[in-house]
Formats: sequence, C-alpha cells, structure tokens
Amino acid sequence: MKRKGAKIFDLQDWVEEYSTPIPEQWSNEDGGKSRFQVSGDSPQLKKKRAEILDFMKSNESVLKELEKLTLDYARVLELEWPTVYPVVVKAAGELNDRSYVNARVFWPMAGGKKRELRFYICPYSDGLDIKSEKFKILMMEKVGEEIKKRFESDFFISFDKNYDAFYKEVLNETTSKEKIKKTSQK
Repeated sequence: MKRKGAKIFDLQDWVEEYSTPIPEQWSNEDGGKSRFQVSGDSPQLKKKRAEILDFMKSNESVLKELEKLTLDYARVLELEWPTVYPVVVKAAGELNDRSYVNARVFWPMAGGKKRELRFYICPYSDGLDIKSEKFKILMMEKVGEEIKKRFESDFFISFDKNYDAFYKEVLNETTSKEKIKKTSQK
C-alpha cells in the first residue's frame, strides 16, 4: 500500500544548500559566456547566503526541534499506517514449496533517510494473491504489530544518527555540554 511519506525537515540539507557556492557555468555556443548564465558567485549571492546561514545559526535550537518533530510525526504515521510492499522470495531462484512472502517497510530516520525493514508474512503458494486488498490488510496488521513491539523495546534507537558533530562543525556552535564544561572550569 503506497502512500506519500511525511516530509522530514533536514537541517543538514539546508546548510549544504546555502553553504555551497554556485559553480561557474559556460555557454557552449560561440565558446563564450551567455549573459543569462551565472559565472560563479556574485557578491550579492554570497551576502544573501551568509544572511541565511547566520539566521540558521541564531535559530539552531528551533531548527533542531523542527527536525525532531517532523521525524517523530513520520514515525508515528508509519506506526499507525505502515506502508508495506509485498515481496515473494524465491528459494533457489525459482518458485517452489520453500518460497515465502516478505513485507518491506521503510522506517524514517534522522537526516531524511529511510531504512528498509523486512518481515516474514507467510509461505508462498500458487493460489496466493499478494495484490489483493485482503492480503494487504493482513500484511499491514502483522507488520504493524511487529513494528510496535520493536518500537516499544527501543529497537529503532540504534538507527538514529547523532548530528551534534555536524552542527558544531558547520554552524560553528558549541554544544550545551561543552558550554557547561567551559563555565565550570572558569
């Protein structure tokens, strides 16, 4: 059952978008530049990019919170309405009595990425219609129960990446732990 997933705000993508200068572009016609093509960064573009990055630095905590909230929303959506894809796994490269059906689910992760999870559903038989609504509902129920069990047991915590080093490097900010250490040392 395909559904368009929730859009997760990714601060890393935004920072990369506005910290990368525009490359020079040359026209192939007559070997020269076209007046409609950009020839690298202009001082105005550099200034505007710097303004955006400064705004991101000053509102870092708000942007991190937005990223966390959108990720949490996408996860709850996947918990309540899992997007499952049926896959027939052939044994020894052909359909036989050892073939089975898996359900694939893509779990939202930090940074806007997704991780594929596979769940065993049932053995495959010739009369099984994996595209029927009844079978899709069966898959959603089985996968939904399994995802909820794993979520409650903190299975998905290991999937998340820690972006603190990225924020520190790109936004030139010290983390709250480092601020506390510096103030306690003085």
